[in-house]
Amino acid sequence: MNDRGDIVQNAVNFNDDWEVSPDEKNKIGLTRGKNAQLVYQYMQKNNMTGLADTIKIQKLVYLGNGLPY
Repeated sequence: MNDRGDIVQNAVNFNDDWEVSPDEKNKIGLTRGKNAQLVYQYMQKNNMTGLADTIKIQKLVYLGNGLPY
């Protein structure tokens, strides 16, 4: 839902906000960002829009005792 149109930055943001890996941002951009670009290219070639389904996103819940941050 926070897509700004930059696929690499979206991958970095997803890591920072959800996965919270110990990897450095430049490494995330190079590895996960590259993979995100490849997935997006595949989606475009196969007529997938990549648009977020906000109804499903809004239904997400955290199933733990509390958020780690």
